[in-house]
Amino acid sequence: MKIKMSMLFGALIIASVTLAACGSGATATLEASAATETPATEVPATEVTPPPVPLRIWADETYAPVLQDLEDETLAEYNLELVVESKTSIPGEFETAISLGQAPDIILISHDQAGALITNGLLTPIDLGNKEADFVRQALEACTFAGDL
Repeated sequence: MKIKMSMLFGALIIASVTLAACGSGATATLEASAATETPATEVPATEVTPPPVPLRIWADETYAPVLQDLEDETLAEYNLELVVESKTSIPGEFETAISLGQAPDIILISHDQAGALITNGLLTPIDLGNKEADFVRQALEACTFAGDL
């Protein structure tokens, strides 16, 4: 169970790193536009919390409840709103959802189901960079196919 929880949490961290990398441009644009505007009167600076980033996850009936239990903690710590959907046939439903433009951000499937999705070009490898050392080796190995994470 400990390794399974590590794998689940690892998947969430990978997703949050990916989302953080994707979202950094919006912050820079906002900061750049704010720097060019001249306020008429000085207003005390207040820290504005951005709205939570939704993270849509498909999991089976075993893992969905575990992820749902992490919703409040994930929102508080990472500002990620977990939207966990329980699915019974994830690989087949995932292929259909991709063709309709409705795919989730993360799917939790057994590693032996990932090969066909990778071969069909439906999953994208990721590079953890210097964060790789933060993950349990067995979790990384379980998420590796043909040398790609």
